[in-house]
Amino acid sequence: MGIATEGWGIDAGGPEASSGKSEGQGHKWLAAVGALLTGLAAVGITVKGCSGSDADPPTPRPSATQPGTAAQQSDTTQASAQPPSTAALEKRGDVTLTDGDQVDLEGKQVGKDVPNNDLSFSGVFPQQLIPSSGVITYIYSGATAENCRKELEGKTYSNATVDNGRTFCLRTVEGHIATVAIVKANPHENAPVQLKYTVWL
Repeated sequence: MGIATEGWGIDAGGPEASSGKSEGQGHKWLAAVGALLTGLAAVGITVKGCSGSDADPPTPRPSATQPGTAAQQSDTTQASAQPPSTAALEKRGDVTLTDGDQVDLEGKQVGKDVPNNDLSFSGVFPQQLIPSSGVITYIYSGATAENCRKELEGKTYSNATVDNGRTFCLRTVEGHIATVAIVKANPHENAPVQLKYTVWL
């Protein structure tokens, strides 16, 4: 006897029809998963690109001043501001003169006929120091350039008697101020005299 199925809403396809629906739903699910994976992959690529791991390192910002530059400039400024060395403005020396010797104090030349000689020595008693400039005077303390300049503006002599421990100020033929100290002398004999001098240039 036949059974009517149309009115009951039962799928006449039976098990095969149900299987077809399941396969259709499975394909849709796989498609959704594939789309999701594709989206995640795309997101992963974008994040990698934004991470900066492959990007060029940032360029270091230049420093406003190089290390040590300020110190070097300061040293240069201080060096240029310093006054000239005293050694460059004066000449010192020791000489020994015998009767008739002449000495150029700037050039430290000693002999019987010295060009531009500043001082001559007469060893005959009484022994004398004779300046070529004709200007010499005694100084008893503080034989500096300034003190000698002041003494030479006062009373001066054309020669000076040699005696141990005496110090004189004089002008050289070049116009410089000089001081001469007698280190060792024997004024009562025809003996050499030892002098120590300073010339201020």
